[in-house]
Amino acid sequence: STTRRCKDKHLEEALLLSRALGEGLRALSEGEARPLLRCILAFQMEATSSSSSFQKLEQMVTQLAVGNEALLAQEVGTLMAGLAQQGEVLSPENLQSVCMFIEESSLGRQHWQRNLSLLLQCLATTLHWVLQSQPGGTWGYLAVKACLQLFQALPKDVAPLAWSNVGKSEALQSLVGL
Repeated sequence: STTRRCKDKHLEEALLLSRALGEGLRALSEGEARPLLRCILAFQMEATSSSSSFQKLEQMVTQLAVGNEALLAQEVGTLMAGLAQQGEVLSPENLQSVCMFIEESSLGRQHWQRNLSLLLQCLATTLHWVLQSQPGGTWGYLAVKACLQLFQALPKDVAPLAWSNVGKSEALQSLVGL
């Protein structure tokens, strides 16, 4: 509890400092901004269990990315691509990261919108595996949470895959048919 308050306090100070240095941060070249951006994104990956910390880091990332939007999209894409691999079961940590990026990060949502088939396939594989081996645990909870957040955050992208005969997704049918 004390550690968390200390982290929150320092994170708030860092956010205020990043706002004060906004113009200087925007003046960084892509080569200068990339390591700082990667560092903040790494912290963000570690903060997926704390919505308030994640949001503060998201604000810092957004400020740093002004003028470097393509760089930010590339870095977030690389980070997200590492979470979900074709045919793999998502770990609880990766599920938590997927959930937080869907819920709190516009670039995270955009990445999963572009890679919806992959995410649906990974979620279907994960949910099937979890229900076979550990149905009542945290892993199952996180798998269901990720599905629900995905359906809520991207309804216009998911609905055609569920209701259209042309665009039906086997992974989505597997998820809703469990």
